[in-house]
Amino acid sequence: MPGGVTAAANATVMRGRIAEYTDDASGETFRGIEPLLTPRVTTEQRLEWDGVRWLSLSVEGRYTGRSQLDNTGNPNLVLPPAHVIDGALVWRFGGERRQAIELRANNLTNSNRYGSGYGGDRPYYYVLPPRNVFATLKLDF
Repeated sequence: MPGGVTAAANATVMRGRIAEYTDDASGETFRGIEPLLTPRVTTEQRLEWDGVRWLSLSVEGRYTGRSQLDNTGNPNLVLPPAHVIDGALVWRFGGERRQAIELRANNLTNSNRYGSGYGGDRPYYYVLPPRNVFATLKLDF
């Protein structure tokens, strides 16, 4: 059903702290530090156009703030912030438009970003994919 334009957004803003943490390796105790992989800000936005029965377009944006890679508060062991934009086109066809082909493009701006990581003597990152496109065929029987 055509529905025009839909916009949605959500955000989380928090200041997580660990009251007290003792590192097993060094025996050192840390107080009032940011928890591992807990960004202060995360957001998601979505804009979708569903103006005709057979076609819809959408664009999505996500932002994740910087976060610590360990529980020691070391400023050198940080996962950098990231912003990513994805998009999709859905073409519906067949009886009652119940079949569809979806083309999805991820990381449209080809941003360098990391999903996670860990610390040690230096930061190590798990790299997320560069720009990529895939198609999905949806069949309803």
